[in-house]
Amino acid sequence: MNEDITIEDRLRRLAAAREQLILVSEQTEALRSAAMAALYAAHREFDAEMLLKAEIASLEAELRHWAVQRFEVEPRNKQPAPGLGIRVQDVYEYDVLEALGWAQEHGLCLALDEPAFRAVCRTPNNRPAFVSVRSVVMATIARDLRRYYACSAEEGETFP
Repeated sequence: MNEDITIEDRLRRLAAAREQLILVSEQTEALRSAAMAALYAAHREFDAEMLLKAEIASLEAELRHWAVQRFEVEPRNKQPAPGLGIRVQDVYEYDVLEALGWAQEHGLCLALDEPAFRAVCRTPNNRPAFVSVRSVVMATIARDLRRYYACSAEEGETFP
């Protein structure tokens, strides 16, 4: 122990340090409480976001299914509702190994370039015999439905 510092000085320093610890602890607890409240609020917002995303995915799937069914009944109607459209897209079905062999025979590649191969398949005269074409009906939903339907997050339906 340093002889120049008295016991009373040490006790005063200890008392001051303890007082400072009390203040710092109170501030830390306030920060901890604020952080926990913010974390809880963020968790609630995260949950709400996840629920909204699930609701949106479900509604989109339901609308796409409805639109495709409607198109099957009315094949000329490619816009069954404002903001909801139909696109018919050809899907080329083929064995990848057979397509790779064909591409190598024709000097197109060492590995199959599927986008280039699909481009070849689009022209019926160039399409290899082993490729079949199937048209797939796909429903599209406008990104911004506000153009078609007036709504706001504040009014109307609320989501959890």
